[in-house]
Amino acid sequence: MSQAAEAFENDGNGSLATAMASTANVVEQVTTELTALERYITLTIPQMEDGNNFGVTIQLAVLKQITEAREKNDSAMEELMKYSSSRADALEKCKLPSVSISETETVSESNSQENTEEKSSKSTAKETKTIKSKTEPSPALAARQQAVVAVDVLYYSKAKTAYSRAVTAYLTVLDFYDKNQKKISQPKGTQGSSSYHSMY
Repeated sequence: MSQAAEAFENDGNGSLATAMASTANVVEQVTTELTALERYITLTIPQMEDGNNFGVTIQLAVLKQITEAREKNDSAMEELMKYSSSRADALEKCKLPSVSISETETVSESNSQENTEEKSSKSTAKETKTIKSKTEPSPALAARQQAVVAVDVLYYSKAKTAYSRAVTAYLTVLDFYDKNQKKISQPKGTQGSSSYHSMY
């Protein structure tokens, strides 16, 4: 599980937390894969010459697609990371009932000696206070509770959209790469050379 996905594990809405974690995993994995492909294509760009640069144009086109997809993934992740804060704000406004328990324990001992007689006294006092607050149902409370649900629904929708866009962008880049693989990996054809040379 990615670090981004772990951020959603302890959120109050379990089903939504699972969906958000899955989305974060997919978006992060797609971004990682696109970055690796971008690195490969960048290293195969040959030196620009007067002619025969059509392959380089194709390389630049796929690099542009990759950059745009990565930027969208990054902004989607930033948006999803606001979920916990938004939900906490909505919950805080609900002023849900709370229970406060405080315990106080006092122990005192005293010893005194007179000649051969020994006097000893010990007293223990324990006090427990329970303070409960009660929130009466009101139209405002119902609206605030609906606001929490609205935050969950909004972020579920954002997660679903981010998931779909990340997968679509990844498939689009792979499709473009597959259709133009020869020109991308050998932009000058078999006669030209690229700036990337194997060490072996």
